[in-house]
Amino acid sequence: SHPQILRLRWRLDLISGSLAREFCVFTFSVAYGSGYVACVIEVSDLTKGFDSGGGAQVLALEGVSFSVESGRVHALLGPNGSGKTTLLRCVAGLLRPSRGEILVAGKDPVEEGDWVRGRLGFLTGTMKMPRRLTAREVLKFFGRLRGLEGGVLEERIETLIKRLEMQSFIDRRMDVLSMGQRQRTGIAQALV
Repeated sequence: SHPQILRLRWRLDLISGSLAREFCVFTFSVAYGSGYVACVIEVSDLTKGFDSGGGAQVLALEGVSFSVESGRVHALLGPNGSGKTTLLRCVAGLLRPSRGEILVAGKDPVEEGDWVRGRLGFLTGTMKMPRRLTAREVLKFFGRLRGLEGGVLEERIETLIKRLEMQSFIDRRMDVLSMGQRQRTGIAQALV
């Protein structure tokens, strides 16, 4: 039921606007046999400013453009204050950009935020998991948040358990898992 993975490729891109701040997108590419690649996230000339009081604007992002193709996992890297969180909040429709355009699977995240957020997987380096739940319960919880139920949810969870080699700890509580096991659970929740 899953296409065969033919090729893995790593790439590091620098995304910058006219600001001195810069951040990187670390891309993990998975190319499938069909050769079909579509942009699932398109960001064009994104600018986001915040009122700093007294009418002055502080620009968190300026002129950012990039695209994310289907079958690729991206990591956003950069120093504190470089705009990473602001960018992700704009892509998720939690913040309205000051200028520019964002499309997620062809939809505007500001106008169709619930739909977009139901399809985005997101993992931060400091994400906290409910300590009293098992890894399986965490995956079920996040799957349900994304609108998955029943057999579809169970099949997706089982696939992730196998691919991420989580069989030995999937039914153990988060508070007894090693850091690596918690990280794998975090990756799985982002993909569920």
